Amino acid sequence: MQYANVVNPSPQYSVFAGNDYNRQNQLYGQQQNNNGYLHGNGNGIYGNQNWFQSNNSSNGALVEVRLQAYSNPLLSLPNDKTCACPQGKSCPFLQPGVPSCLFSFIIIMSAPDQSVQYIASEFVPMASGSINSGNWTQPHVLNMTSKPMAVDVLVHHLGVVIDQLTAQLEFYNSLVHVDTFVESLADYSTTTEGSTPVMVTRRKQGLLQGTTNFKCPFDSRLQLSYSVQCIGDKVGPNCDLLCIPSGVDPLYAACKSVLSGVMSSCHYAGKQVNFYLSLLVKIFNSNLNGVSSAYRIWTIVLGCLLGISILFIIILVMFFIMVEGGNFRQNSNTRRYRADSYIKRSIQPLISKDDEWNRSETRVTSIISPNRRVLATTERETSRTNDVRLFYRL
Repeated sequence: MQYANVVNPSPQYSVFAGNDYNRQNQLYGQQQNNNGYLHGNGNGIYGNQNWFQSNNSSNGALVEVRLQAYSNPLLSLPNDKTCACPQGKSCPFLQPGVPSCLFSFIIIMSAPDQSVQYIASEFVPMASGSINSGNWTQPHVLNMTSKPMAVDVLVHHLGVVIDQLTAQLEFYNSLVHVDTFVESLADYSTTTEGSTPVMVTRRKQGLLQGTTNFKCPFDSRLQLSYSVQCIGDKVGPNCDLLCIPSGVDPLYAACKSVLSGVMSSCHYAGKQVNFYLSLLVKIFNSNLNGVSSAYRIWTIVLGCLLGISILFIIILVMFFIMVEGGNFRQNSNTRRYRADSYIKRSIQPLISKDDEWNRSETRVTSIISPNRRVLATTERETSRTNDVRLFYRL
């Protein structure tokens, strides 16, 4: 960060000593002789009349920013410090009637494809809890490559650092980051070149010393206004589109984002662009006359080939199903025939004569031989010729 004609701008903390006290009184004397401003410029202490601005030669969006008012009721610094004598305390090291709080404002903006752009003001004395006038409130205009993502404002103090509880002087001529304010531009609608910019006013709370309660009277607050306008060939909500109107229909245009490279087909009215279709592929015909006839022919040919392939696959599947079905029926009939034959054979009786074991009409004749053998003969009186003879040997 750079400052214009700043005495000892580095954030080096120095312990208060006798020589430093004399130097502080000398600076206060010079400030008093110049009606409260060092160097007699009437705009602020430790600073030039003009803001220090970074060089920028980009072209795409015109941003106007103006700081309107800053309030810090307790003149507080981070970590329970202050730049003024606490109420009810005695601070003999401060010269009465001379402001001991000196604030500077740095405006920072950045676009996605651009380095950080910033503007730094001089250090302005702040006697009470708020300021709303001075050279630091003038409007500033910056050229950006596209709409910035946000507007950041950093507030710094250069001077004494006093403990709020004990009123003890801790540091002298120190550079302290007091607070940070952030305003997002995501929802801001840009205007086209040649139209009147839309100025928006916002009141922001500090990120370091602000609280969740916006009604708190001791919060650090900053009021600012800004506007964003597309310039040059850039159009669109973010001032990042390069558009070529259609030769067939002037209400449409082919647009390309310089940030993402995405091609879009847009409704086009002068330089006012509304999206209706975004494409991730390259648009070959900038006049939006459609694609070449060769693409249509090859699309039809490939569609026909795809249909034929699908039909061929379906026929193969049906043929396979039919073949497998015939084999299954043939195997099923063979197994059924063999099973029936086995069943028929098992039903046949082992002995076909029903009266083979009917012995109600059987006559037994016993013959005892001389060697004590017994011969048993059974004869049936039926018409059958089968005889069963049993021999028993004693």
